[in-house]
Amino acid sequence: MSYDINQNLVYGLLNSDRPHQFKASGSYDFNFGLSAGAFWIMQSGLPNSTVFRASGGGYPVFAYGRNDMGRLPTYTNLDLVLTQTIKVGKNKRFLLQMNVDNLFDQKTVTNYYYQGYGNVLTYRQTNIRLPITYFYGGTLDAYPGGSVNQPGAYTVENAAQIYTLPKSAGGLYGGTLWDNPLYKVNDQYQGRRTIRIQLKFSF
Repeated sequence: MSYDINQNLVYGLLNSDRPHQFKASGSYDFNFGLSAGAFWIMQSGLPNSTVFRASGGGYPVFAYGRNDMGRLPTYTNLDLVLTQTIKVGKNKRFLLQMNVDNLFDQKTVTNYYYQGYGNVLTYRQTNIRLPITYFYGGTLDAYPGGSVNQPGAYTVENAAQIYTLPKSAGGLYGGTLWDNPLYKVNDQYQGRRTIRIQLKFSF
């Protein structure tokens, strides 16, 4: 179960939601040995949501609810295939084929950076090494055992103060979570146009 910053249950569209999707395909054989085929798709953009994580691979928390960043742009793509048959003698032939992905070289955005802040307690990337199960346990008691670089070296309160205290008091990040400068910046794009050519000889 997930809650937002106002402690409301988080409901909404999954990040894989596509309410509309249209596809079309076809081919045509010319009388001089050329065959042409195409595949076209248009689909709704996916919802995007701001996510917080307590660790690099931790459970996602939707602080502002789902789909607070809106949908990605509508995605369209056209692929083309051309095949030319060249006969050589009675039983021999060459088959020349060209595949073109993303014919018009469209550059539609397919993802945004959705993490608004740096990770709070990163088990694998800092020397805090606080087990996530302990962090969510709700206790401030010291975890048994451990050295400064092992699980249990810090209490939950110690770990939190690294992020909440100003630097003058021993904090590392000025008393607040550090902003992610890439937040809401375009992260991924539609694959660029690619062309593949192959030649086959049959006998």
